[in-house]
Amino acid sequence: MAEPADTPLALNGSLESFVAGTHSFVVYTHASRTRLIIAALFVFYLVFFAMFTHRVAGHFREVQDLPPIFQALEAGEGNLWLGYAAAAIGLLTALAFLFYFMWALVDIWGLQVCLSPLELRIQNTITGRNMPRIMGVGRLRMEDLEAVRGAPFFTYVSGKGRTIRFSPVANVDHLIAGILSHAPHARIVE
Repeated sequence: MAEPADTPLALNGSLESFVAGTHSFVVYTHASRTRLIIAALFVFYLVFFAMFTHRVAGHFREVQDLPPIFQALEAGEGNLWLGYAAAAIGLLTALAFLFYFMWALVDIWGLQVCLSPLELRIQNTITGRNMPRIMGVGRLRMEDLEAVRGAPFFTYVSGKGRTIRFSPVANVDHLIAGILSHAPHARIVE
């Protein structure tokens, strides 16, 4: 019988204690109700967006299908361009809201805030490590944490020249208390 070519790696004390559970971590996510609400909002807005773009396109098809004499009566040259500009602004605004709802859906469904005595890790299971600035993902060691700042839509955690953020997860008060209990230098900033 052949023996393995490599000898197994020896485990040092810190890894063994981590596996044994002395440095376990807690994962905070959004509540199921919040996830369902944002999914429903996204679907309803997607239907609204489709109806809005169909209506705008239909209106311009109607104007384009009119004979030239009626086009002049329907709207003067300036009013026609004003209509195009209003439609473009409306479509851009609707598209911006669509991207916002899409981002919120990805953030709420994929966000995981992992807290351990050694580090705070914010990750998104949908985007992974992509778009860290947009999604707020990253990790900070507890000894490097300097400040925790709450804002209306996010909680910002700063340390050693780096800031990560997360949206209010379920039991966010327990999460903040856990961060402050494990981070010796962290303080709450208004």
